[in-house]
Amino acid sequence: MKLLEVDLPRKIIIGSKAIEKIGSLCKELDLKGSVAIFTEDNILKNVGKETLEILKSHDYSVNVRLLPKKIEMKHITNIRSNFTIGFGGGRIIDAAKMAAKKSNIPFISVPTAISHDGIASNRAVLEIYSAPAVMPTGILVDSDIIIKSPYRLTASGFGDMVSKLTAVEDWELSHQETGEYISEYAATINRTAADLVIRSASSIKNLEKKGLENLIEALVFSGIAMAIAGSSRPASGSEHMFSHALKELYPQKTSLHGEECAVGSIICSYLHNMDWPRIVEALKVIGAPTNNEELKIPRKILIKALSEAKNIRKDRYTILNYKDIDEKKAEIAAKESGVIK
Repeated sequence: MKLLEVDLPRKIIIGSKAIEKIGSLCKELDLKGSVAIFTEDNILKNVGKETLEILKSHDYSVNVRLLPKKIEMKHITNIRSNFTIGFGGGRIIDAAKMAAKKSNIPFISVPTAISHDGIASNRAVLEIYSAPAVMPTGILVDSDIIIKSPYRLTASGFGDMVSKLTAVEDWELSHQETGEYISEYAATINRTAADLVIRSASSIKNLEKKGLENLIEALVFSGIAMAIAGSSRPASGSEHMFSHALKELYPQKTSLHGEECAVGSIICSYLHNMDWPRIVEALKVIGAPTNNEELKIPRKILIKALSEAKNIRKDRYTILNYKDIDEKKAEIAAKESGVIK
């Protein structure tokens, strides 16, 4: 039996007015001294000032780090605070996570948008690839703040969550073909969560409380599934490699990570002989892209990205390896699944 060692968050708070509990959360986690808050200027102006005041009222010394639009590893330096808080979207969360790892201090995740599952994972993406970081000691998601975030970010989070269906399928395929270790429990968490999110598509589209709760909880527990698995396997497969290939081949793209993963999942679920029209239908309900034109990606780039995706992580066996996808096969799959126009 494989030795299982899992780092998990000690406390998760999700719901309306949750931000009011940020101070008591830090106290409950026995965090002391100063905190470095990673955020950006518009977030600080709109919802951040209240957070700073709450932390100060709980006797924390607050240091604010305003990050640029494009964050690189050079922005992640050692910090002298006792813990970090990522207060923003995915790239802000990842920056705070990496800083905590570099300085060997705790990290609290406070997302202001739910565009992907990085809000609760122990991995971070700042440039192209994901890298090991730290698991949040605590996670706080205020649904009132999420509702006010741009809807496109929520739709992207939906797309990222739906793509777990092909990630898990790839993992199971690799287990069968290569003998790779698989945690059936972690795989079940993400498959079940993705199915629930698809069933909640209309509710999420309408920003209803129950639908948003389902999506937030699914993204949070996808991060926990990765911790249980000891890798990103239950959350990242061929569809994520496709997204990373797009980033390499078409750096001027304006599509979001979750949008790309969802479109990749359409093609890869087709390759797996899964119920890919169900994924297309759910994405259309949400209002997320389902083809290259909606992603604003040239068809030639999309085809090339799909054919080269298997080279992004040569240690990760997926349906792209199993079917030895080249440009010709990629074009056929993209056409038949309706992903290229």
